[in-house]
Amino acid sequence: MRKGAMEWLNYHHLYYFWHVAREGSVTAASKKLRLAPSTVSTQVKTLEERLGVTLFTREGRRLRLTESGRHTLSYCDEIFGLGQELVATLRHPDPQSRRPVHLRVGVADILHKWVAHRVLDAALQLDKVQLHLSCHSDHTERLVADLATHSLDLVLTDAPVGLAGEPTVESEPLAALEVCLMGTGSLTEKRRGVGPAALQGAPMLLPSPGTALRRSLEMWFDARGIVPWVVAEFGDSSLMKAFGRDGAGLFPVPVAVSAEVSAVYGVEVCTYLEGVTETVYLVRPRRAQHPLLARFLTAARASLTHS
Repeated sequence: MRKGAMEWLNYHHLYYFWHVAREGSVTAASKKLRLAPSTVSTQVKTLEERLGVTLFTREGRRLRLTESGRHTLSYCDEIFGLGQELVATLRHPDPQSRRPVHLRVGVADILHKWVAHRVLDAALQLDKVQLHLSCHSDHTERLVADLATHSLDLVLTDAPVGLAGEPTVESEPLAALEVCLMGTGSLTEKRRGVGPAALQGAPMLLPSPGTALRRSLEMWFDARGIVPWVVAEFGDSSLMKAFGRDGAGLFPVPVAVSAEVSAVYGVEVCTYLEGVTETVYLVRPRRAQHPLLARFLTAARASLTHS
């Protein structure tokens, strides 16, 4: 192949790989495809040679996808899913139907899920858009890595990324949310409305050290001479709220979603932390811009700032 020429995939090879990955073995895939196992195995091997990667490792009688295999499978799901959708659309045309716009969003574990829900629901409510939303939750670092490889379109997190270390992505703040402490009635009753001093020695459930909100909370405590009793630290906001529901300690919540947290977890606002904010950031690729990005940004900001 001459230099600069486009490399083409053999989609038959890709199709056989897709079936093997979904069925978990060459034998099961060959039965579904009505082909000899040797034929399917050869086609998958040819695909590996063409791509220059190993797609499967063997564990007993089953095949397990490698990291490259999982990445390839995600593309296959989209490629062949679109093919099936095309056939269905052409066979049963509907003038009123529109192909959904796929938006793949990563949500950092530390970000409050009610905040993420508020933002993503704004995307679902966009006028004249039929949206297929895919949500993934993980540590920010892994989500940003998926963003850089185009496995995700956007990432929601609590701190900016994409500076010197990640030149392929950039961050944009959506809103800075005021924060309050919440807890069960037994914890909040004697501390509500009596000033910051009442928090001295109070049991606290806090975000993991090094997170943006944790740093903001520590500065607030230090400025008032408060030494809280840190019962537990969490990298997952949902787990922190679950412990808070059981009365293990007071925990920080953005004021914008305190009503939802109260209704679901049965907790109350203890005190508002003046000057403490949790900023929500949207991280996106620098070059490949999603077609809904501009409208999504406007709706997301409105959903948080007008709450």
